[in-house]
Amino acid sequence: MPRVLIVDDSDIFRRSLRTILESHHGCEVCGEADNGEDAARLAQELRPDAIVIDISLPGINGIEATRAIRSKLPDAKIVVMSLHQSSETRKGG
Repeated sequence: MPRVLIVDDSDIFRRSLRTILESHHGCEVCGEADNGEDAARLAQELRPDAIVIDISLPGINGIEATRAIRSKLPDAKIVVMSLHQSSETRKGG
């Protein structure tokens, strides 16, 4: 069963994603964080198989947190989410 860390500053989104992942995809949500600093710390402590992280977070943003996580856990699968429409946050502009 894949272990997943969910990182988003919206409690409602984290709870919803937890329900979807655990109920429909057989994942174990091993932790949640609402900011980039906690995400990097929890990733190192919990060693999840996958991390779902929002790009816009308080403190260090999702991109900076992903870089910090990747340096400690190079094999973790990381999905970066965004609701932004600007070319600065979309790949391919």
